[in-house]
Amino acid sequence: MLFLNSTSSVATQNSRLGCTGWRPTKRYNTCGVRSIVAEHDLRANQVRQALAALDHDLRAIVTLEEKNGLSYQAIATTLDIPKETVDSRLNRARRELRKALEPNV
Repeated sequence: MLFLNSTSSVATQNSRLGCTGWRPTKRYNTCGVRSIVAEHDLRANQVRQALAALDHDLRAIVTLEEKNGLSYQAIATTLDIPKETVDSRLNRARRELRKALEPNV
């Protein structure tokens, strides 16, 4: 009975997500994988939009730190600004990103 309940809930979840190819007799659910990928793509798009909404100065610092892995000192040297400015702008950027993405979590 537990198997039937879990199967029916997965089928219900997949039908809500628009997946119709799932059959209870299969060993694995490929439609579930597609829905996970779709959710990941949606989240990635939301993050890209939130980054694009940041001021240029904040976006540059976030990009250098998160994508390029630069240290605060390296960012300060690259942008020719004090290290403390890098720290405060990065904190402000993260706060704005968190606020922009919070409703979507």
